[in-house]
Amino acid sequence: MRFRCPRCHTGYELPLEALPTPGDEKTPYKLKCVRCKCIFMMTVELVSASMQDAVEKSEKDVYYELISPNTTTDEEPQKAVQGESTRKIRYAVGPATDVTTGNGPVVSKASSWETDNTLDLSDYEIGAFRRAAFVKSTVWGSVAVLFIGLLLFVAYRNDWSISINQLNRDIKRAFSMQSKEEISRDLVQQMTITPGKGYTLKVARGATVGVISGEIQNNTASDVSHVLLEGRIVDSAQNTVGTVIVPCGVKPTDQRLRKARAARIPNMYLKKGALRNCSIKSGYSKPFKVIFHEMPGNSATTFTFKVVPHSAEPEPI
Repeated sequence: MRFRCPRCHTGYELPLEALPTPGDEKTPYKLKCVRCKCIFMMTVELVSASMQDAVEKSEKDVYYELISPNTTTDEEPQKAVQGESTRKIRYAVGPATDVTTGNGPVVSKASSWETDNTLDLSDYEIGAFRRAAFVKSTVWGSVAVLFIGLLLFVAYRNDWSISINQLNRDIKRAFSMQSKEEISRDLVQQMTITPGKGYTLKVARGATVGVISGEIQNNTASDVSHVLLEGRIVDSAQNTVGTVIVPCGVKPTDQRLRKARAARIPNMYLKKGALRNCSIKSGYSKPFKVIFHEMPGNSATTFTFKVVPHSAEPEPI
């Protein structure tokens, strides 16, 4: 007889000798599925052919697909005599906690069944279902290994720190699918600027420069280098009327600035002819001092100094 597990639909085939004896009073069998480990029951139920349709259509009792042998009510199977009224033995499968009465099978609750009355179906699984289960477990196992390997690779490429909320970004960065501009923009968005109060300062030859200092903090999960800041001069209408790009980590004193010419101030941010490399470790901060060596000509207008992150690059692994 063939039947399926009511939960995972794994197919089984039981020989007649493993089935409940028709002579017993609806002997319950507790069956354990080899795949999903659920426990369900099988009983022998004597029903007439006319009752069979009514039982199958019942909403209270759940019957699963069975290929049941046809036999008479005698203990030994016999050929039905043509024209003689016979009754069929029906094997009904349902959840272990079901208790049905009336025309359906009479089954005890699962807690009252004895342990030794459980039939392990390991030896009765149909080969096609066994092979399908093996293929399924192999496929899912391979998928799990590949997924874990992908996460480890992404974590390694991101200095062993990845964010679930930014997983798409971290994967792109791990496989070099982001341009330098995109990577820099992501890093800049996670920088925090804490500016001080801006002021003006008289330097050599009577020139006036604008000054604003503060610190920039690296909130990313990795160390960054080549951190550049953009200083802005904003008028009362919130229009930007002047900008300057400087690296962090350079903080000349006001005394030094007073002795310098305005045209020479940009050289303070240079090292061997190029902008200094400002590096910040993850979670750390660096001081800055942005100097606007060219102030707007209209001295009657009120100006405000602002500083924002301009660009950054991840430290090479």
